[in-house]
Formats: sequence, C-alpha cells, structure tokens
Amino acid sequence: MGFLKVKWWNPTVENATKLSENIKIESRWIVEADANNMCEEMAKCIKRSVKEILGVSKGGSDRVEGAWWREEVKEKVKVKQEKYKVLMDSRTDEEKEANKVQYRMTKREAKKAVAVVKTNAYE
Repeated sequence: MGFLKVKWWNPTVENATKLSENIKIESRWIVEADANNMCEEMAKCIKRSVKEILGVSKGGSDRVEGAWWREEVKEKVKVKQEKYKVLMDSRTDEEKEANKVQYRMTKREAKKAVAVVKTNAYE
C-alpha cells in the first residue's frame, strides 16, 4: 500500500463551507502562545479537517520497492539526478550544452537499466 493523499481534485462550494466551519470550530490554538506551537496546532487542525471533509485516497503505489528496484538501478538513477543538478547549476551556454549532453546520456542509461530490470522482473 502507498501513502495517503487528500482528494483535492473534487472541491465543491459545500465542501469549502464545511471545511471553513470545521476549522473555526476545531481551532484550539492560543494566540498568545509560542508562534511555532501555534503554527503546528493550526496545521494539525487544517490537516485533520481536510482529511475528514474531502477524504483520502490510497495514493501512490509501492512498485518502486518491487523486485526490480535493485542497487544497479538505484545507482544509475542517482547518477542521473546528480547530472541534472549539475545541469541546473550551469552558468554559461557552453557549460549548459556540455552538461546537457552528459545528462541526456545518463538519462538514457538509467531509463534503459530500469526497462531491462523491469522486463526481467515481470516475466
């Protein structure tokens, strides 16, 4: 099972009204309290109300933790992410072009590694 996600995609005027009223009723924070504590209490109240009014879904899947997610794939994906960061930090046009070529190569390698391992795992 994956992580829980709030169902934000189906808002209605009725739900917005309920949410607003629920937050007003549940507001337990004290204005004179420490700002950090007050902020945490507000966030908890809002999250609780949103989950109650809008509901939650199962969210994403755990397929990443499946049989195909091996060290070789993790390493290739990690290298790809590092190359992307280097690309985003590039300053000059020449640097960007060189880093873009390197990123594309590592992206292809990672994609190929994932495809090969997934194919073997699901056969």
